[in-house]
Amino acid sequence: MSRRYLMMPNLPKEEALFQNVVAAFVEKAIFSEAELIIVWEKEEDIQTYLGRWLYGLPVQAGRFRHLLRTNLQEGQEGQLLSAADAYIIGRHPGELPLIDIAFRKGMPIFGPEDDWFHDLELLPEEQARQDACEKLMQDLLLRFPQKTHELLLVHQGLGESSALFCWLQAYRASAGKKLLLICFQASRGALFSQCPAADVVAMVQPFLYAYLATRRRNGNPWKNFLALHFMPLEGETKDWTVIEKTRQFLGLPGGAELPLVQPKSIAQEAQSAVAAAQELGLPRGRSVMLFTDGFSFSKFYEAHPDFWAALVQELRQRGFAAVVNGETQIPGAKNVFLPIWETVALASWCGHIVSISTGMSELCCTFAPAAHLSMTMVWPNARDPYHCQDAMRWRWRMEMIQDYGMTFMEHMIASMHRYEDRLWKENVDAADVILAVDDAGNRAFAAQIADRIAERSRAWN
Repeated sequence: MSRRYLMMPNLPKEEALFQNVVAAFVEKAIFSEAELIIVWEKEEDIQTYLGRWLYGLPVQAGRFRHLLRTNLQEGQEGQLLSAADAYIIGRHPGELPLIDIAFRKGMPIFGPEDDWFHDLELLPEEQARQDACEKLMQDLLLRFPQKTHELLLVHQGLGESSALFCWLQAYRASAGKKLLLICFQASRGALFSQCPAADVVAMVQPFLYAYLATRRRNGNPWKNFLALHFMPLEGETKDWTVIEKTRQFLGLPGGAELPLVQPKSIAQEAQSAVAAAQELGLPRGRSVMLFTDGFSFSKFYEAHPDFWAALVQELRQRGFAAVVNGETQIPGAKNVFLPIWETVALASWCGHIVSISTGMSELCCTFAPAAHLSMTMVWPNARDPYHCQDAMRWRWRMEMIQDYGMTFMEHMIASMHRYEDRLWKENVDAADVILAVDDAGNRAFAAQIADRIAERSRAWN
C-alpha cells in the first residue's frame, strides 16, 4: 500500500538528519510507490540537498513532492497533513503548526532516532523485484568476493571517468586485488573495457545498478564513484580538481602522481573511424570535429547558433571540412555519431577539435593517438543563463556583474576553465575562447579560431 511521509528539514542545521532520512527512504522505497513530501524553506535547497541523493540513479527511487513553506497559506497546513500518512519531526521553528495538527489527528510522528519508514510495505510485484535484485547482488558477491576483488560502481560524466581511468592502475596496486567495475550505461562499459587496470567490467540492468547504489547503510564492500560529487569542498582551490577528488575518493596518498594511461587497443575502432571519415569526405589533418552540446552546457548551440554557423563558413573558406559530433544541423557541416573509441580515433584523423566543455572531447584529448591535435575550448559568456538551472547561482552571477562589471566576470570565468589539462596528452595544443555577448564579437572569434587551426595545420604539415 502506498504511504506518504511529510518532513520539513531545518537546513543547513540538520543536514545530517535530512541526509539520513532521504537515504533511508531511497533505500527502502526504491521499488515502491511511497512518497516523501518535503516542505522546503528555500527553493535552491531542493537542488543543493536533494540532488546529491537522486543524481545518477537510473530508475526512480520512490517519489518526492516538493512544497515551499513560504507558499503555504493560512489553513493549508491541515490540507497538507491530510495528504500524508506520517510526519517526520525535525527542529524547524516553522513546523510547530504541523506538529500540533499531526498530534491532534493521531498521526504517527517519527523522531530523529526512530526507524523512519519501518511500516513501509511493498506491493507483491515490488517485493518480487527487490528479492530478485537481492539474489543477483548476492550472486555477484559470491562470484567476485571481497577477499579477491574491489568493486566499483561507475556512473559519472565522461570527463570524470577519464580521470578514474587513469587512476585505476595506482588504485589496483594499492588495493592488491582485482578490480570489478559495474556499469549500466553502454558508453561507460565501452570506455572501461579498454582500461588495462580493469579486470572485469560488468554490465547490469539499471534497476540492479540502482539497487546496488542505494544499499549505503549495510556496510557493503563497494565504492560508488557517484560519491565524487558529494565530497567535502572546504579548502579547495581552482587547482584542486576532479583529478585530485578522484585520487582522494580512491584513498590514494596525496603525493601520488597521475599516470597517463593508454587504452589496451583501439586498432579495430581506428579502422572503422577511417572508413567513416572517407565516407564523409573528411580529409586527414584538415578536418574539424565540432562538439556543440553536452550535459553540463546543454542547449549551448541554441544559445549561439550564429557563432557555429560562422565558424563552419570560416573553416570552409580556409579549405577545412567540419563534422558535428551529434545531430545538430549546421549549414556546410557533416554529422556523425560513433561509439566512444571510434570517436576518439576519428578526432585523431581530423586533427582538430572545437568544443564546449564536454566529456567526449576531453576523452579525445586524453586518448587520441594523433601526433598532433589542436583543441579550441569554447566557453559561455558571463551572461549566458542556460547552464545555471538553479536560481541562486544565476542571481549571484548577476549581482557580481552589477557590482564588479563584465570584465571582472570574464577574468573570473577564465581562471576557472580547463582545469583538467593534466589528463591531456602532450600532443594536444589547446586554447580557450570565451564567447562575446554580441554576434559581431562572436563572428570575429570564429575567424580567429579558423585562423589558428589553419596556422597549426601548416606548422604540422
